Amino acid sequence: MSLRSGTRLRWAAALLALGLALALNAGSALSSVWQPGGGQQADLASLGAAAERNGDYAAAEADYRLLAASSDPGQAATGSLDLGRVLERHGSAADAVAPLQAAIAALGSTPDGSRATFLLGEAQLDLKQNDAAAASFQAYIAAGGPAAGEAALERAAAFQAAGAYQQALDALAAPLQASSSVIRAAALQASAAAHEQFQDYPDAAADEQALAALTTGSMRAAALGEAARLLHLAGNDLDAIATWQQIIAAYPSSAAAGTAIDRLQALGASTDSLLLGIAQFEQDRARDAAATLRGLLASSPSADAAAQATYFIARIEDRADQNDAALSDYAAAFALAPNGVDAAAALWHRAVLLSELKRYAEAQQAFSSFLQQFPRDGDASEAAFQVGWMAYLDGRSLDAAAAWAGLAQSSDAENAARAELWLGKLAQGQDDTAGAAAHFARAEALQPGDYYGLRAEALASGAAVAISGDQVQPPSADWGAVESWLARWAGAEPAGQFAALQSAQNWREGIELDALGWMVTPNALLSDALLAVAQQPWTLYRAARALADRGRTNLALQAAQELLHLAGARLDAPAALLRLAYPVDYVDLVNQDAARYGLDPLLIEAVVRQESGFNPVAGSSAGAQGLLQLEPATAQDVADAVGLTTYSASDLTRPLVNLQLGSAFLAQQAKAGGQDLTWMLAAYNGGGGNATRWSKQSGSDPDRFYETVNLSETRLYIRLVTENYAMYLFLYRGATHPTLLRL
Repeated sequence: MSLRSGTRLRWAAALLALGLALALNAGSALSSVWQPGGGQQADLASLGAAAERNGDYAAAEADYRLLAASSDPGQAATGSLDLGRVLERHGSAADAVAPLQAAIAALGSTPDGSRATFLLGEAQLDLKQNDAAAASFQAYIAAGGPAAGEAALERAAAFQAAGAYQQALDALAAPLQASSSVIRAAALQASAAAHEQFQDYPDAAADEQALAALTTGSMRAAALGEAARLLHLAGNDLDAIATWQQIIAAYPSSAAAGTAIDRLQALGASTDSLLLGIAQFEQDRARDAAATLRGLLASSPSADAAAQATYFIARIEDRADQNDAALSDYAAAFALAPNGVDAAAALWHRAVLLSELKRYAEAQQAFSSFLQQFPRDGDASEAAFQVGWMAYLDGRSLDAAAAWAGLAQSSDAENAARAELWLGKLAQGQDDTAGAAAHFARAEALQPGDYYGLRAEALASGAAVAISGDQVQPPSADWGAVESWLARWAGAEPAGQFAALQSAQNWREGIELDALGWMVTPNALLSDALLAVAQQPWTLYRAARALADRGRTNLALQAAQELLHLAGARLDAPAALLRLAYPVDYVDLVNQDAARYGLDPLLIEAVVRQESGFNPVAGSSAGAQGLLQLEPATAQDVADAVGLTTYSASDLTRPLVNLQLGSAFLAQQAKAGGQDLTWMLAAYNGGGGNATRWSKQSGSDPDRFYETVNLSETRLYIRLVTENYAMYLFLYRGATHPTLLRL
């Protein structure tokens, strides 16, 4: 699936959201002066590959051009293929044609020759040479190319671009029957587009409905929305209305729900008032939602419906800072239906609002009531902590200690460790050194390597957490130790299991597209392939190593995590396997940027792991891009600050640019926060303004700061990056266990 064809752009963007990560331990590369000789030519190939991977496409092109000029026919053919690939993917399609044709002439029917043919088809498609592109993709398929499904999709795209819609549909016959759901889903979307061009709206709608059945979440909502639109064009408003109503009910926060609301209103179709009001609320249409829900309340609904409507009205009032009304309506929603769908949420939000208003005694009582009413709710443990936290903020240390002493007996290690941490801090505040040490020791024992255990260890030591550090190099791997560990609990390796994975369409096409320089689709294909073997430990191990060797560190990470989960292990697993789950990547670039901006390279790696999973083309719904997930406006500000005059937004998917700007931005936050790790991470994720506000509320205490953060995403981010950093210090700095300290 080319990312440059308008008819395929939406599906490509969806795959981008599915993509996990891409990486390999390869350093920054600069072109060397070429001299005749095989050794120098081999160096050029390695240098070009490293430069290409780092996003230094000009250097890669220069190296590949020198290699293509080699007097050695084999080296020249390889250089021509590599040059054509980098030009087609990152440069000029017109300039890619000649080296690709030279590679085809030299490589013939070899696998590399077939790859050159595929790439030539892509270049021709970009140049709108549609008939030639279709012929190139057909030649690749006829030669038995491993990515035949994707080639058929590209061939269909060429026909569609030429207006040959029936030929496009014919070309999609095989992909529509593919065993790979990724290929099949793309074929369904392409088929829907072709049928729509024929004004065959019923069949186009059927394609989108089949696509919806293959997908989940917002992608499913989008497919259903397209199906509804096409059903309407077909004159089938009955089914179109039913589909739009389905979207509102099942996916009220999706973009498709906003369209569904508008279309139903335009058609004058009736919609369940409660579902409509909830969807309007989720779409940030507060005025419409309030009117709809108040209209429902005026119609004497059931107690359950009235409770839900009242709860969402309270949420609207809460967002609008109509605090007294919100508090009253939260209480009313609970009273109307104490066992209703939103009863727990009503009590919870009421308690949170009281805490935000600094009415701590009332908030403590509200959290206590929540805990009594809903002891098994997902927020019950948080409520138990908040009972003590409200007393602490209210200056009642004894009441806080009593609440946390009970929570410290919890069977949940995280809750107990959190309580022990704060009991230790209370003891510190009372100059009870022995008591503090005992509580911190219990917290560390309960959660070794996890957030509260790490903080307890740091507090017990009295040492500050450093965010700068020496350069890092990955150690050699002891795979024998991993295989012995595997054999002890998983038994002997089953014959043929990994070979079966390698023959699966998802794996076969994903590996081939990776060799062709594709960045997005291989992630989706290979991720699906790994999910299919999630219960096969030896296969996961072989896959992790193979993917790491190819530079797909994100997927190696996925496979290693699945394996660790399957084993029920983490800290007792062999170091080589743990390093696949906690990899270091782009090491030379990271070391360089860390030194430039006064950061620990392992901290940068820890942030990359959380931000993108080492996927250089990762993107978010907010527009953040690349390894360190920078928004274009932020990146431009940082580029201006560091004097990177050649920056453009498209550079954010280039690792050497993204890592430099992201590291500089991290350093800016560190400086603003006095080199405090927690402040820096909160600002990086939640924004500097929020971090300043939380700091003013909590003072210089990083633990109080953490508990003050009222954005759940940012709290989770701080916790996960902190835990990542501790694991990196353990795996790459010689610590005996995950720690924030320099042991």
